[in-house]
Parts: sequence; structure tokens; C-alpha cells
Amino acid sequence: MSAKLGLDGKLYRNTGTFATPVWHEVKNVRDLTLNIEASEASMTTRANGGWEAVLAALKKASIEFQMVWDSADTDVTAFRDAFLNRSTIECAVMDGDIAVAGNQGLRATMAVWDVRPPTSVTKPVKRLRLNCSMSAGAMSLATSTSGSSPARSRAGGASRGSAAASPFRWRTSTLI
Repeated sequence: MSAKLGLDGKLYRNTGTFATPVWHEVKNVRDLTLNIEASEASMTTRANGGWEAVLAALKKASIEFQMVWDSADTDVTAFRDAFLNRSTIECAVMDGDIAVAGNQGLRATMAVWDVRPPTSVTKPVKRLRLNCSMSAGAMSLATSTSGSSPARSRAGGASRGSAAASPFRWRTSTLI
């Protein structure tokens, strides 16, 4: 087993269709984080003898990252325009190169729901802050196969996300 380091993580943006993806690596990224968690459903009854009982309920995943602000960067403008046009953008967060067999990650269609450009009047503009949330589109946990794009494994629905973002940070929330 080979260990995966966080610095090997990659963010991709689909410039094709869901059925025929064309994955473009978003290289203007730092601090890329994929969080996957589940909410709790209380199953506590008097029969639990005074102990709280919970089950994992709805799952959600969030993607967070920062980018250096560059209005000429096609990735920056793609996410910004998705926000302004209320359109979706499909992304994949992988633990390595998407074309290498065995690499894994999350593929999701997202809507950008929060854009916060830098506002300091005394510091140069270096970073932009944005947030994304799962849209009413498809998403999947993905594993790369030999030289191809990750295959869809599940379809998801819509959910809401929330995030306090730091400079140029994206956050997505999804149902898996």
C-alpha cells in the first residue's frame, strides 16, 4: 500500500459533458480539503438504559480550497461566472492524477453560492473567496480506471451547504 499525501490531491473542472467528461486540472489551488461526514438521527428510547443512541443519516461532502486572485485565470472566471449566471459547474476532487488507475475522489455537479472578493484597502488583491454547493445534478464517489475518467457510481440529490471561508475558498455540500 502506498500512502497518499495531501499535496498529491488535485481539483478538476469538467469542460465537457457529464457523459463525456473532459477534465481540466485547476492548478491555481492551495489548501485543498475534501470532508465527508454524516448527520445524526436520534434512535434514543427508554430501552437504551440512559444512553443516547444515534445512527448515521444524511451524508454530505464539502470541498474547500483557496486560489490566488487572477481575473485572467479561466478557472477563476468559470467559478465566478457560474455564480453570476446561477449555473452549475462539475468538479472532481481526487487523491492524485485523474488519469491514473486507482486514484479516488468525489465527482459532483455544483452551484457557486457565495463569492467574496478581497476587500482590504491597504493590502494588494491576492485571493478571492468563493463557496460552492451541490446542485440538483449528479454526483458520485469515483475511482480512476486505467487511463480514463472516473465512472459514476451513485446519483445524488440537492442539499444546502454552509461555510465560513478564508481567502479564495470553495466549499461544497452534497448528498451521497
